[in-house]
Amino acid sequence: MSSSLHYTEDALRRQRACDACRRRKSKCRPSEIDKARCKACVESKISKCTYVAPTGRAEPTFAYVRQLEDRIESLDLLLQKYVIADKERGKDPGPTSGGAAARSSQNVQVLSQRPFQVLPLQVSPPPPRYSEVDEYSWSSTGRHFGDSSWASLVGLAYEVRNDAVPGPPGPPRRLLIRDENEYSWESETNLQDDLLVFSKLPDDSQLQNLLGIYFRHVAPFFPIIHKATLEVQCADHLHRRHVSQARLILMMCAVASIYDPESNKTPGRHPPGWEFFSIMRHRQTQFTISGAARLLDAQILALQVLYHWQAGAIHSSWIVLGSGIRLAQEVGVQEPGFAMSRGPLEAEMWKRVLWFFIYQDRFLCTILGQTELIRGEFLELELPEATLLETQNEEATTVDYFRAQLQLSQPVGLSVRLQLGSVAMFKLWGFSSKEAITEELDGTLEDWVASLPPELKWVPDTPSVVALEQAAELDAALCFARILTRDPLRAAAPTSTIFLLGPEDDAGRAAERVINVLEVLLARSPGYWSFPIAQAVAFSSLVIETRLWAAERRVDVPTDIVKTMKRLHSSALHIMNQLAARYVLSHKYILSGVTY
Repeated sequence: MSSSLHYTEDALRRQRACDACRRRKSKCRPSEIDKARCKACVESKISKCTYVAPTGRAEPTFAYVRQLEDRIESLDLLLQKYVIADKERGKDPGPTSGGAAARSSQNVQVLSQRPFQVLPLQVSPPPPRYSEVDEYSWSSTGRHFGDSSWASLVGLAYEVRNDAVPGPPGPPRRLLIRDENEYSWESETNLQDDLLVFSKLPDDSQLQNLLGIYFRHVAPFFPIIHKATLEVQCADHLHRRHVSQARLILMMCAVASIYDPESNKTPGRHPPGWEFFSIMRHRQTQFTISGAARLLDAQILALQVLYHWQAGAIHSSWIVLGSGIRLAQEVGVQEPGFAMSRGPLEAEMWKRVLWFFIYQDRFLCTILGQTELIRGEFLELELPEATLLETQNEEATTVDYFRAQLQLSQPVGLSVRLQLGSVAMFKLWGFSSKEAITEELDGTLEDWVASLPPELKWVPDTPSVVALEQAAELDAALCFARILTRDPLRAAAPTSTIFLLGPEDDAGRAAERVINVLEVLLARSPGYWSFPIAQAVAFSSLVIETRLWAAERRVDVPTDIVKTMKRLHSSALHIMNQLAARYVLSHKYILSGVTY
């Protein structure tokens, strides 16, 4: 009886492969070690060969399936290595007694067992009682984002967001707007805080350097600060006399420090720019909500959102975003008659700040799986326009690029959600089919590249880090959409990253330029791994992987180009593993769907 049963099981193996063998595209044969299990199940430490009924869904046919499994296993080993290292140093790898590390290890184990299942985002709910819970905002390197409680800020921001942002319908509560012009300030009552703000200001030489970095790398993408007006104010040393202007300068310096090579040379406990941001993390949001609504406060909140996002604190960026949206609602920027009640410059800058909030709202809510905060009346807002001074100073091209970039917020956010979450999410955005996603991204890509200012394109010595990060996001989004439509050869075509890097001589040179970009990104931030850089490298690895897969099947691709792309892919993979190990271990909200 037993021999007959063994013969039946052996015949079944010869006719149909088990689950482990099907994943490896190999034949299912009994092992010499254990006759009850095949060799693949023995290696995978599976107690019994399992067979499931076919689901009707096509199995993955990409050549790098096994490589993805190896990458997940290596990522698991790296995570275990960093967990042990942190315990030996006596550091808590997560905000709640290793909770993040435990969730990270659990997520990676699940991914290792089921590599083809895309898991949903796991976003923890906010603490129920903020007075008893310390809310830490973690950077992407495991260094906590402050040494004191965020309880008051988090509680206040959630009350504001729940009170009015999606809020029940009804007449909004208006704050009294000051009668002074847009650059009038009143001294705050807390003199001690004011003196501390002034003491954090950098010297004149460092200030000029950081402001130059800000207007070179950040302002072209988010022109929410009027350059000509700020230069006049700095020449008059207004930031040395008025605390509100000093707060704005501190936030600009904090954001610019992320892209400053000097600020990234020495790794520390906090991300670059923390010496400027530390004084702002509590005081500004509370003062903004309790005081009268001003353009200056909205600009400071926008810079806080940008700094949190660049430092890897995605959820904290979303929290501050709710305060900024509430401030814009109180002023009534979305109303048709708003421009008539203000000067043309002030009205235009208010409109840009609100469009910045709209962009970040779509992007952050898409990643976190939250409902968008801005709807309805905000969508009828006019797009930004160049001011007279910007036209005279030939800065109007950056505003044109900003207009085109605003059209990318929904497709790029959708692509991130598709890669981090469920593929079925595209139906929520009204796309009737997967082909519609590709058409949307194709058309948006052409407009985006056409609007790119010449000064933001490839410069061998000083490439724009922000441009490269956004190019990698869009590049991977387009490749991912084409993979969904079963068009991998088109996915291998060069897209936004190649356009940014200069004229396309051939695929081999383009690959060399991409790897140079990755080296530049890391050289700018030794010891500091920001989330956007990790995201850009991971997306670039996905793009390179897709193009390599298609290049191996094309007759007209020279062998040396394929070799170059293989070397490029291995280098990007090595960088991505380092970034992912640090990011996944330390980040509070684990993006468990990341499998690349």
